[in-house]
Amino acid sequence: MVLQNQTTQRMFVTEDGQEVPSKYVCFKGEGKPYLLYTEEDGKRVITDIPLVEVEVTMTPEKDPELSSLV
Repeated sequence: MVLQNQTTQRMFVTEDGQEVPSKYVCFKGEGKPYLLYTEEDGKRVITDIPLVEVEVTMTPEKDPELSSLV
């Protein structure tokens, strides 16, 4: 069993808070993220929706004693 310490993950969400898989994220201009496309009925639909980058801290929740040591 491998124990993990806290990890931070970068995620992208739309302005209304919907999570976007990273494969749909592109950057333009000054490195601003935006949603390149979505898939509807198996077809790609090009979009130009601005995204917000957030950092999420993941904490292991297996054993309370072990997590208190982190």
